[in-house]
Amino acid sequence: MYVNPEWVRLSKAITEKMKADFNQKLKQGYDDIRASQALMEQTMKQQADFQRNFDKQEVAWRNSGSGGGGGGGDSDLRDDGKRSASDHWSDLIRSVDTLNDPSTGGTKQLSNLGSNHFTDGFGNYRTYDDPNATPENQGENGSWTRMTEAQ
Repeated sequence: MYVNPEWVRLSKAITEKMKADFNQKLKQGYDDIRASQALMEQTMKQQADFQRNFDKQEVAWRNSGSGGGGGGGDSDLRDDGKRSASDHWSDLIRSVDTLNDPSTGGTKQLSNLGSNHFTDGFGNYRTYDDPNATPENQGENGSWTRMTEAQ
């Protein structure tokens, strides 16, 4: 029997190429799994945030006096002239927070993707998810006031 050195070299090269291709596909598979897990975790966090907002709105609705089958009508949903339970539900559905705007004396609706809202009194608004973030420490100029939730 005669061993052809060229055939041995080519056989090893093909084997190494197949191993490299396999390892690349394996790595790609694990990367895809990690990406899927990250997406799942983000989705679960968003669902938890939604549920927290939903629970908050349900508490507001129950505390508004409308949960007990009172006299009916919109006055049954209002709490001493404050926003109605349906106003709170509407905010939840539309993904907004209704906030007291100290610059106008009225209210302003901003996205509820962040829970810390600020205004500079000149019609500019900033929202942050980080409770320690303020416009000033995020590089914004001017004087900013934290906005409060409209009841």
